Amino acid sequence: MLVTDFRRLLSHFHTMQAKRYLVPVLVAAGLSAPLMGALSLGEGSELFLNGTVGFQYDDNMFLRSTGAKGDYVTTFTPGVEVQFGQNSLAKGSFIYNEAFARYNSHSSQDSNLASLGFNTNYDDGKTKASFGASYNQVAQNTVDARLAGILVRRDVSGVNGRGEWTMSDKTSFAAGATFDRTDYKTAGFVTSNDYSVPLDFYYEMMPKVDLSVEYKFRETDLANNQPKDTDNFFGVGARGQFSEKLSGEYHIGYTQRHFGSGTGNESLLGVDSNFIYLFSPKTTVTLGLSNDFDNAATGVSQKVLSGRFGVKTEFEEGFSGSVNVSYRDLNYNSGEHDHYWEGNIGLQEQYNKYLSFMAGYTFRHNDSNLPVGFADNVFSVSGTVRY
Repeated sequence: MLVTDFRRLLSHFHTMQAKRYLVPVLVAAGLSAPLMGALSLGEGSELFLNGTVGFQYDDNMFLRSTGAKGDYVTTFTPGVEVQFGQNSLAKGSFIYNEAFARYNSHSSQDSNLASLGFNTNYDDGKTKASFGASYNQVAQNTVDARLAGILVRRDVSGVNGRGEWTMSDKTSFAAGATFDRTDYKTAGFVTSNDYSVPLDFYYEMMPKVDLSVEYKFRETDLANNQPKDTDNFFGVGARGQFSEKLSGEYHIGYTQRHFGSGTGNESLLGVDSNFIYLFSPKTTVTLGLSNDFDNAATGVSQKVLSGRFGVKTEFEEGFSGSVNVSYRDLNYNSGEHDHYWEGNIGLQEQYNKYLSFMAGYTFRHNDSNLPVGFADNVFSVSGTVRY
């Protein structure tokens, strides 16, 4: 089945817009890019222009348990990136993209989706600070936001800031604030605003390794006059270079959720971890584990246990591959219990400084105690010009 779908994608790729527009545009841009190069905006600042043309086949685009619908979609994503402060203590970037998606058989799902991102950071050795903001328009179904014949649309935005200050040779203190908003444009789902404030105290146990104590407060405000939920996390952890090849950060502790509906409290073992393992000079392994509260797209409270595993390797200069697998155990207060898997295999080729290509396969699978399970296969190819 998978081989048949992939051959179908390649056959369609050679007979439709992708062949007509993708190759000529990318080749022409790739050849002309060295003549243009990045536009300098002054000392330490540069402007880059980006363009991606992609083509994919999705055999269950609405993530249905029965009556799956597949389609081919062509995307064109022009964009701009500004990098600044490359020679200073404060540096950052601004990125804007506009994705134009056109479906072969489901033209009602065609979309123009904007994406913006801003990040900056400061580090003078004693004080570290970072700030980021993002805004993304999304038209895609997920495990908890899906309808028959409709791609669920939403605007996802966020703002975050964090500062860390050295208190002594071995101690430091960090504080931050995060705001995340998911604004659903499709009826049947609940817009949410999440506010969180993490506080961390670090103590250097040994060179390159800090022990930590963390407290985090989070509030989730739901639209349609639904009651808000508040969470408190208390935990301990560590960060740094744990061995020659292993680095990362983790926190483990106690999380309590207070339900604004007046139904009391619920608690769980809170975990948040991310690790990087340098398997070889060309191969990197990433690991992550999380256990926390969340709210589904319907507003229902849920407990989410998730794990992530990834491998990226460089076969030769300019040619690399990656494998990523994630799992989520979704336990809804409504009684639904889902086991959601997602895996991705990708190949990337950096043809030259300006032109790159990518091919990928994504598999999604959901098992549920309700009749909402599904399987989904997505095959994709794309090319990007950056100059």
